[in-house]
Amino acid sequence: MGASWLDATRERIWVQTFPSRYSDAELFAAFDELDALVAKVAKDGHRYCLISDVTRARVGNAVHRKRIAETFTTTRRLMGDRVAGQGFVMAHPVQRGALTAILWLGRPPWPIETFATREVAITWAEGKLRAPPR
Repeated sequence: MGASWLDATRERIWVQTFPSRYSDAELFAAFDELDALVAKVAKDGHRYCLISDVTRARVGNAVHRKRIAETFTTTRRLMGDRVAGQGFVMAHPVQRGALTAILWLGRPPWPIETFATREVAITWAEGKLRAPPR
């Protein structure tokens, strides 16, 4: 795999940036990396937000959508209500349609919002982390 898609340098806000082109193996490796981070912090007691920036990404296929839904299941199992929210940065209605298809496979219990810019998504995530748990 090339460079990591995951930026975990912000306190408790993870930003996953999808490149414009990627192979199946790269997508699977990116979600394996996210799953490993979730497992690492699963018992630390903190709440987290995830921002998925897909503005440059192509719409994946059914195999990709299934793999992403599997990460939702892993995260739900390991972290439960400690996920304060997940934001998706999207540029196109087709991307929103792909997200709808992923959520049909298994909607996580945490809030999900879509945003036009990464900055607005991060500001939203900061607010979710400051708010009391639901």
